[in-house]
Amino acid sequence: MAIETVEFDLSMVNPDTGLYNTARTYTVEGVNNADGTPRLLSIGQLVMAICLQRASALEASIVQKMGQMEQNSALLEDLTAIEQNVIDEFQQNASGHAYDLTGKTTPSGASYLDMLRSADIAVLNGYQRYVRNDSVLSNADILYDDFLDR
Repeated sequence: MAIETVEFDLSMVNPDTGLYNTARTYTVEGVNNADGTPRLLSIGQLVMAICLQRASALEASIVQKMGQMEQNSALLEDLTAIEQNVIDEFQQNASGHAYDLTGKTTPSGASYLDMLRSADIAVLNGYQRYVRNDSVLSNADILYDDFLDR
């Protein structure tokens, strides 16, 4: 925020010095009159303009953080849904088998595999697509306990 000072003489004369009294006004970039010329501000108005500028920046920062929190909440809901589906599958069928994550989507429409392989989450590597609760493992498998830990 660029602040300029405008100093001008008043009509009153200082009785001690015989010089005209002076006053200062301030201009701030972006604060203009209706005709586009910089608006002259008192010191109080200058302080208010600075406070408003800082409040606006703080508000923008808060809105950005709230947006990030909303994204994190949606991500957490999706991850919770995936985890619950895997848990439910293995509770219903406890015998040794694999749960295929291929072709399944979260409540928000994201692919299980895409979400679990994303760099931010990295539960699965690029090859894994099955959650297993037995000892039959290949590069395409992740153990049930490891899946839940991650």
